[in-house]
Amino acid sequence: MRRAWIGHSQLVRTVKLVLPLAALAILSTLFLLPRPVDPTRAIPLFGIDIEDLARDPRVTTASYAGVLDDGGALTVTAATLRTDQDRFSRLNATGLDMQLDTPDGARLELRADSGRIDQGTDLLTLRGNVVLADATGYRLRTEHLTVALDRTWLSATTPVAGEAPAGRLNAGGMELTRGDDGAHLLVFTGGVELVYRPD
Repeated sequence: MRRAWIGHSQLVRTVKLVLPLAALAILSTLFLLPRPVDPTRAIPLFGIDIEDLARDPRVTTASYAGVLDDGGALTVTAATLRTDQDRFSRLNATGLDMQLDTPDGARLELRADSGRIDQGTDLLTLRGNVVLADATGYRLRTEHLTVALDRTWLSATTPVAGEAPAGRLNAGGMELTRGDDGAHLLVFTGGVELVYRPD
């Protein structure tokens, strides 16, 4: 009985030593004898141009979200985002979509072909076919619009045209601000023309 116990103990000791060594040997063959990788075969599968990415580094499908000082919420997404080579605190973007939710529940949506985020001034500049829309019936277009990233404020210094709740609107510019009473005020400037269309 004692010999059988001693034999069993020796077998267990041997197995404890052999099995980890066998596992180590198997793992080492995975690293020592890998299959050769052909990097040119992987690139066409994903449609990535490595040389172009090295020449022009960028981030795709970028998003930014934040809470404004007045309690509003801002969400910005961009198809591409690049660091400005002249000033690293600025980011150049294309395919911009922006959503501004005010504390009173109103929502403003903006879209533009391109833009620039200036982290030094907390301003987002939208350029090229800028479209502004909200639930009350405004759908306006302009070519240049500046939006604050830290508070509810936007300003267009280029002509604005589109649909308003009361009819067709044309103006030289516009500005959205938040008053001391907390209400938001959209002001049109520069020769405002409204073609009223009653219901």
